[in-house]
Amino acid sequence: MAGAASRRSFNHGSPFKYVNFRVRIPNQEGNVVCLVGSGDELGNWDPRGAKVMHLDADNNIWCCNVMLPSPEVFRYRYFVCRPLWHEVKDRCSKVDVLKDASGISVLFWESNIVCRLIQTRILPEQFDMPIVDFSVRYHHYSEWTRGWLFDTEEIRLRIAGKSPIEITSLPAGKNILLGIRCTPKNFKAMSQLRTLPPVLSRESGVRYGRLANATTLPISSFYTGICGPGDFNNLICKDNESPFCGDIFMSKLDGVKCIPALQEAGGILCCPNEFITFNVNTCNAAALGFRFEIYDVSHVKSKLIGYTYILPVGKWRSRQKVLIYCKNGKEIGHLTVDTLYFTPITSLAMDMKISYQNHWKMENRHRRSTEGTDYVLGPNFP
Repeated sequence: MAGAASRRSFNHGSPFKYVNFRVRIPNQEGNVVCLVGSGDELGNWDPRGAKVMHLDADNNIWCCNVMLPSPEVFRYRYFVCRPLWHEVKDRCSKVDVLKDASGISVLFWESNIVCRLIQTRILPEQFDMPIVDFSVRYHHYSEWTRGWLFDTEEIRLRIAGKSPIEITSLPAGKNILLGIRCTPKNFKAMSQLRTLPPVLSRESGVRYGRLANATTLPISSFYTGICGPGDFNNLICKDNESPFCGDIFMSKLDGVKCIPALQEAGGILCCPNEFITFNVNTCNAAALGFRFEIYDVSHVKSKLIGYTYILPVGKWRSRQKVLIYCKNGKEIGHLTVDTLYFTPITSLAMDMKISYQNHWKMENRHRRSTEGTDYVLGPNFP
């Protein structure tokens, strides 16, 4: 009897329990793994109030110690997000990453219809949760859904059509395979590196003026020759650090399951009548432009043959036909790009309490369970 009484005192005597949540998730640099759930301690299902987990680099495990009241029942989920900042200095000075960030891009989150559950009544005062491993196929809790526009904007660039890339300077009879790669550029920072040329053609002047009126950036940021002759391989052409945008994901509709993924260094093969999209989330679309690099992928090693820029336009939908320049700044062709902006609906309050799974997933799971087949999907992280 004394032993039973001591166990009850050990489990139920303390009004709080210290719980260490642990999870292993393949992740990219700059992304953070978070824990959100019911109750003030877990953020009340609000991603802005979630608990940020810390990476144990030695074991590649994300951990988070939370003090939970007892006896209580908590439901929770894990998710992966990217905090975005208007300035680099803000990223270093803020203490609360999620609440102080300029924007949060939700990349992946658990979309199981039944949330995870923990009962603090049966736990000791300090308890380490079993490690949840999402790097392998893991029971029915491996169902993950890509995030939605929480408080950021998404820019989608589409390369499609019969001849989206036109290279006019090739010798007669020579055909090459072309690849394309897209890089986000901080045009607000780039505008401080160069000034507007003193002499502009009439056509260019009208274009610069129209673009300048569409955004709040200085007119110097709309200099097409910002990476002109002599600067092709200099630092000005390399990726500018853009804390207000996440990684850019590429997807290609080529007859197989189309899943957005990170780009390869040599670009993706672009053939006529193909459909390629580049997606990126940002909290400052007015300052975000893009650099497109054109590669010759006919050989084993890709060769960079040209580049062009898509400037911040400020329209929710547009189609642009921009010039492609070679290393010496000469025009070698055209690139046609469709741009589409997505913004969150501020009046629509969405949290992570409900999974929002579509009918197909639920119906498919039900059918497979009745047939005796376990419905298991491994997480697909880029």
